[in-house]
Amino acid sequence: DFGGGTLIQSAVSDAALRFRREPHTERRRAVLIITDNMGTRTRREESVVDEFWESDAILSGLIVRNPAFQAMRTVGIILAPQNLAMQAGMKGIAEKTGGDSLTANEPGAAFQEAMRRIRTRYSLYYALPEAKPGATRAIRVDLALDAAKRFPKARVRARTGYVVPNTGKPAPGSR
Repeated sequence: DFGGGTLIQSAVSDAALRFRREPHTERRRAVLIITDNMGTRTRREESVVDEFWESDAILSGLIVRNPAFQAMRTVGIILAPQNLAMQAGMKGIAEKTGGDSLTANEPGAAFQEAMRRIRTRYSLYYALPEAKPGATRAIRVDLALDAAKRFPKARVRARTGYVVPNTGKPAPGSR
């Protein structure tokens, strides 16, 4: 049921962990969640983001608004602002994994757009700098200045980091 209280972080974490149990192929790994984005905080956002990075997956969301619930939620926040600290959604996780979110009143068309966005992504690969396996590294991907000028409406959606994989080889200098 829509109406808040969903354990969004736990649900998307479970999806990321499922990918880790599957053999890795060249196929894209994406989770599309359909939600009102009104969840109860169950995990640290950073730990869920790390799980997506380790699973080489993105999170995208289709947020379906429920006007009646939105009105009740607004009243609840005004009357009990401490409840806001216990709420958690998926937008921050999606952004950090390279995914995105769409808010829609018409979910059918928005679902098609969400799927189109997932299918039309590019993958960029580069040689990883040396680092200890398990370390978290930050990255930033931007359009070149010339490309940004030529395509002012272009948007880059990229993960904001990664977890250094364990390649199975001993680290340089460790014997």
